[in-house]
Amino acid sequence: MPDVEPRCFRVDRDGSRVTVWFDDGGMNLLSRAALEELSLLLNSLRTELLAGAGAVRVIAFQSPRPRLFAAGADMKEMSLFSGQEAERLSRLGQEVFRALAELSAVTVAWIDGDCFGGALDLAMAFDLRLATPRSRFSHPGARLGIVTGYGGTSRW
Repeated sequence: MPDVEPRCFRVDRDGSRVTVWFDDGGMNLLSRAALEELSLLLNSLRTELLAGAGAVRVIAFQSPRPRLFAAGADMKEMSLFSGQEAERLSRLGQEVFRALAELSAVTVAWIDGDCFGGALDLAMAFDLRLATPRSRFSHPGARLGIVTGYGGTSRW
């Protein structure tokens, strides 16, 4: 793992399974900082997978927060962006989600609760998505005239 103090993500290992816990202490927003941290984490996992170290076979992603997977993009942060900054964030999200989709291990999103906006885009990047009956899926940005920037309308 990179030598970065985790802010949003924690990693647990159990044999060939890696569990990535997403918990930013709030609504699990996909802010720029969260996406940058996730990018570092995925690069580390990719390097490990390419080296064949540890025999990781499954990477599970979930939230420890009850009734919440993730709430999507940080709209408060986005409201401060210029057009160029918004485009850069969109590209960052697309690159991170593509890196996730291209991992050689099986990736699983364990969804128990709300999965909204960019979080739904994130869930689409996993090989498998498992959801409890209380899970809810939505792209509320459409009501605000916002088209998802993280690849939720097309994966490639």
